[in-house]
Amino acid sequence: MAGLLATVPVASTTGASSLKSPASIWRGVVFIALIVGMMAMGRGAWAFSCSDVTEIPKTECEALVDLYNSTDGANWGNNTGWNVTNTPCSWYGISCKDGHVTELSPGSSQLSGSIPESLGNLSNLSILALRDNQLSGSIPESLGNLSNLTWLDLARNQLSGSIPESLGNLSNLKYLILRINQLSGSIPESLGNLSNLINLNLGWNPLGGSIPSSFGNLSNLQNIGLQNNQLSGSIPESFGNLSNLTGLWLQQNKLCGDLPLSLMNLKLNTINISNNHLTVSEPEQIAWLNNIQTSVWGSQTPCPTPKFSCSDVTEIPKTECEALVDLYNSTDGANWTNNSGWNETNTPCSWYGVECSDGHVTTITLGKYSNGNQLSGSIPESLGDLSNLRKLWLDSNQLSGSIPESLGNLSNLSNLWLSKNQLSGSIPESLSKLSILEYLVLDRNQLSGSIPDSLSSLSNLIYLDLDSNQLSGSIPESLGDLSNLELLQLNDNQLSGSIPESLGNLSSDLEFLELGNNQLSGSIPESLGNLSDLRTLFLNSNQLSGSIPESLDNLMSHLGLLYLYNNELCGEIPLSLMNLSHPEHLRLYNNHLTASDPDLIAWLNDNARWENQTPCPTPKLATTPPPSICNGDSFDVTFKTVIEESQSVDTVTINLGFDPATLKFNSLTNSGVLDFEMTNKHDNGSIEFTAGVWDNPVQTQTFDMFTVNFTALQATETTLTYDTSQSSLTSEGESIPYFAENGQLTLSNCFGYQVDLQRKTPKPDSSWETALEISIGTQTNATKYTSTCDENGQGNIAIEGTLGNEDYICVKNAHTLANKIEAPIDIGNIVDFGSLLEGDANGDNMLNINDFSLVFASRKKCTGDTGYNANVDFDVSGCIDGQDANFLKSPPIGNLGKTSACTWNSSLSMLRRGRGTRDGKSAVTLGTTAIPTGLTVGDTFDYVIKVQAGTQFVDTASAYLNFDPKLLKVNTILQGETFDFVLQSSFDNELGNIDFAAGVWDNEVPKDTFTLVTINFTVLKVGGEETLSFNTTGNRATATVSGGRSVTTQDESGEPVIEEIEEPVIEQPTGEYTASGTIRDKLGNPIAGVTIQIGDKTTVTNETGNWEITGLAEGEYTAIASKAGYQFDSKPCVVSDNVKVCQPSIKGESLLEIKVVPEPRVAKQGENVTYTITVTNQGEETATGVTLADVLPDNTDLVSIE
Repeated sequence: MAGLLATVPVASTTGASSLKSPASIWRGVVFIALIVGMMAMGRGAWAFSCSDVTEIPKTECEALVDLYNSTDGANWGNNTGWNVTNTPCSWYGISCKDGHVTELSPGSSQLSGSIPESLGNLSNLSILALRDNQLSGSIPESLGNLSNLTWLDLARNQLSGSIPESLGNLSNLKYLILRINQLSGSIPESLGNLSNLINLNLGWNPLGGSIPSSFGNLSNLQNIGLQNNQLSGSIPESFGNLSNLTGLWLQQNKLCGDLPLSLMNLKLNTINISNNHLTVSEPEQIAWLNNIQTSVWGSQTPCPTPKFSCSDVTEIPKTECEALVDLYNSTDGANWTNNSGWNETNTPCSWYGVECSDGHVTTITLGKYSNGNQLSGSIPESLGDLSNLRKLWLDSNQLSGSIPESLGNLSNLSNLWLSKNQLSGSIPESLSKLSILEYLVLDRNQLSGSIPDSLSSLSNLIYLDLDSNQLSGSIPESLGDLSNLELLQLNDNQLSGSIPESLGNLSSDLEFLELGNNQLSGSIPESLGNLSDLRTLFLNSNQLSGSIPESLDNLMSHLGLLYLYNNELCGEIPLSLMNLSHPEHLRLYNNHLTASDPDLIAWLNDNARWENQTPCPTPKLATTPPPSICNGDSFDVTFKTVIEESQSVDTVTINLGFDPATLKFNSLTNSGVLDFEMTNKHDNGSIEFTAGVWDNPVQTQTFDMFTVNFTALQATETTLTYDTSQSSLTSEGESIPYFAENGQLTLSNCFGYQVDLQRKTPKPDSSWETALEISIGTQTNATKYTSTCDENGQGNIAIEGTLGNEDYICVKNAHTLANKIEAPIDIGNIVDFGSLLEGDANGDNMLNINDFSLVFASRKKCTGDTGYNANVDFDVSGCIDGQDANFLKSPPIGNLGKTSACTWNSSLSMLRRGRGTRDGKSAVTLGTTAIPTGLTVGDTFDYVIKVQAGTQFVDTASAYLNFDPKLLKVNTILQGETFDFVLQSSFDNELGNIDFAAGVWDNEVPKDTFTLVTINFTVLKVGGEETLSFNTTGNRATATVSGGRSVTTQDESGEPVIEEIEEPVIEQPTGEYTASGTIRDKLGNPIAGVTIQIGDKTTVTNETGNWEITGLAEGEYTAIASKAGYQFDSKPCVVSDNVKVCQPSIKGESLLEIKVVPEPRVAKQGENVTYTITVTNQGEETATGVTLADVLPDNTDLVSIE
């Protein structure tokens, strides 16, 4: 029998894969193509379609494709296989069993967008884990159809809306984790139906309402986290039925009432009910709380006394009452300047600022030109329910957020005043439905976007005031249809384009037209002279050109304020301005205006401001060479005529000179603007070009004349010189004065480079560019350059001179570590700059917790926001989010602990690492809790490291410890609750290292004393000195940080002050009995690395499967074995004077299931046969070091293994 042994390694640390379960079960699939009898052609590639998929139903395949499309799958961090192969079970994060998708867990892969409803079609799904992404929108109701689901984890996204009632249908669910989202509304009672639930975590959402009493039915629940919500009411008595509950987190809510005595029935390890309105008065209850291992129950305040209910209101509809209450609650009504009656009396029509008529709210006045009423927060959508509202004055407050679309439902509204707030977002299109609106006043906010064209439908509008915002785009032509307008104020925005002629169609009643401080260009429309009743015209501080229209003569009798300053206006000042009714308010300064009439000059000098007038700009001959030119390259130089103001050009004659020793002329191309060419020739070092317009229009704006292509002959500086004696510009036969600007060229030695950037998948456009700072030379003599690479990381750099044999290159971006490219460097080829590691926010050439602290300081800030720091926008997405923070996790996810390959003091960096304080004031130390006494070999103990911050806020901390691995073994590292973003959590039982670093992200920044990390050790042997110590130097430096700066107390030498570490006292074992044995699998092979636990003592089997535990006291024990990838039976172990040694017989069974499927099942001679071998890990842990072997049948040859 011909045999083939195909061994496939699957250990992740050696370049292969791990087998994981349950949250991310891996399917190892090996494709083996065989030929029966003779070799044949291999199968070709195929295009993906769910119609071609056979291993799962088409509906399941389509659901996966929907997820890919709705969450920007093309830009996932890992999308291996997705929409590429027709074997979805091999796609990254997908596991299948019996022809169905059973697991969907793509991990933190930058999924953004919404969860599609079609995921509810994955009827056999057991695990759905989409945590740590950027998912938004609501949780689909259809997930309630996943009857086989045991694990649902959507934590750390941006999901909003309410929790679907349908999730209560998931009868097999064991884990429901929705923490750290934006979910609102109440918690569904239906979740009390999840009888198999073990872990429920809904913390860090704005959930409201009461805790469902149905939760008392969850008899298997072990942990419940509802912290940091807005839950009210009391803790249900039914919680006393949760007999398996060990952890209860309810802190930071609005819970009221007595702590239920029934909770004393529970065997809790952890309870946190702090920062509520709970009372604990019974002595036995206080004693019970104090005896719980981790118990936090302070910071309780009295329950607010309920004062008001809309159910008691009769004078207006309940919906209108509730809208008023929503306004009060969402704008911090308790702190208004005047909130008389609000939420206190059941007569809302008597509340301050509220007026009613015929049983409806008609007016809300909480602003109206004054200092406002100190409203802060957002305007609730429910105001749109006040259908009879006529006047809404909320101006002069501190309102933020967007203007609700629902205000467009207020069909009776005539006055809408929201000015002098901090409102953002765009102007809702829905406001155009307010057909009787007369006053729309939104000035002095932070509104952005364009002015909606639809506002022209507000035919009754009298006031439109949008000034002092961030509006952009052009002024809509349609605003000229507002025939009743008396005031149009658009000044102090970012509006561009020309002033519409249609504004001259506005009513003769228009008194105020204010368009100043924008970016408007073009000329002042003649039509503005139709606005005969205009009192104020502000056009200042724009880019307006041309002359002052004669038509403005019609406005002089009424016009009181005319501001035209800071523009590019040219020509003679009209004599009609002398008829202005208030000449002292005429502003013309900083233009190009002239006055020749003596009376006009005298009048201007006596009345107006018209200083700083400069001549109208003349045309200029200019060149536009490329920014960098490399020796030996061919390049284009464009020659143009620059026309800044009113001037026409119909013919040009250009004579140019250049150095033929440095430049070689290749070609001259007419731009086509001057379509009648008369001369086009060149000689040794000179160029002649003459052309004019014929069919094309006469040029009145800047235009390109021609482009010359040169080749650089040497690295030097050279000049392209206009011969002004032979060059001219002409208009209608008349020569035009002009200015000639010669072209300066720098020809350099250049080389190309490739750099890899740790960012999102590069965008396919030239806007995705990156500025690099490059140092070339030696340690003592280097020259700095800047360069910009394109979206693919490619670029060129021009350097002075050449590289020496000892010169090296050091390269970095503003927030990366520096790479070093060692000498000698061949610049004749593309130079590989390597991968630039992101994360150096403070420019100190190392990536540590100080950098993460700066990321935290700018979290959730975007470009333009106050507090946005571009130096921590590592992925250059424009916003600071968890993806930026991930760069500062430990490898392989991030780069924590890395340092620059060469020293760098970059001018691109803004911050430097801060030092701690030495005087101890408001400073921080690290300490530890007491270690249990009487420890002996085999004992385990917890070692708790605490941050002692006092009044100093701390947002990030690290603890790096060294221990003697001969004496101690680390079992687990458990983060404290205060810091919710773990950067590093690892240990090495061979080297004796513990590395832990974490910070706050969504949690509040703490002060006082709090737990950083808890480390669980096992004692291995007696003896040794300095068993435990903190590391305080290098990249493994223990530290505490706030705002990017160290706040750890330092001694006089500058070292951090850390409490003297307590060493564990290890005693000799007192027991005299022993347990031992050998563990084998069903085939009799020994199993190494199995953990054996008897009582509180553990050991691990050696290479031959042998194990031994000594020092046991007399008694009855159970021998428990565990190892990832195996399941074991437990055996009793009894030791006494009669049985000094117990030897329980324990066998192990592999949890790896292997399935082999041939296709086709019956093969003809010469036909390819594909064997699909599926390895499934049925266990709860990760299996590593796995090999797969298969033997080929007789008369077959191996074609390939994929």
